[in-house]
Amino acid sequence: MMAQVFRKIAALVAAAAAIGAVPLASATAPAQSAPENRNWAAHVVETEGGHAIGNPQAPLRLTEYISYTCPGCARFTREGEGALTLAYIAPGRVRLEI
Repeated sequence: MMAQVFRKIAALVAAAAAIGAVPLASATAPAQSAPENRNWAAHVVETEGGHAIGNPQAPLRLTEYISYTCPGCARFTREGEGALTLAYIAPGRVRLEI
């Protein structure tokens, strides 16, 4: 089940990159490069409407609208959030805004 969720997340990121919405690699170096060994999943800041987790310079921002009483949201949290955090947020590729 976790593999299916991980594949769906990877497909979304790949699709966004394919249409040019998300430049995963650029020809020039970014002004501020992320430290190689930093765990961006531990970087949480309060925003105007909620919280942001991850690298502020990440090339992709994922906005999550969540309801604490929604069974679908609960399922995603149980089955998909770990994979998303491990594969995309922690290395600094995605910033999650909640």
